[in-house]
Amino acid sequence: MILKIVRRGKTEIIDDATLLIVEDAKGDPVSVAAKCGVGDGFVVSCLDDEDRFNRVLRNLGIDKIVVKVPIDSQLISPDRMPHVNNQLRQ
Repeated sequence: MILKIVRRGKTEIIDDATLLIVEDAKGDPVSVAAKCGVGDGFVVSCLDDEDRFNRVLRNLGIDKIVVKVPIDSQLISPDRMPHVNNQLRQ
């Protein structure tokens, strides 16, 4: 598996990866890709399908259960946002 990572405007390439785990800022996995079986086969899964994602994590030996939390209900509607005064100080 080949990984291409863009950091500080440069592309880094890892051409011998067998496992990729993408984690959020808290260290919880949100996506995985792993080489599996013979040949060029691999499995890819992400948090969009919570049940499948947790099954893949378990099968890879990753001892975490990840729960997808929809944020739509946590967002504040624009009419409930506080008013911010943008006057410049003199």
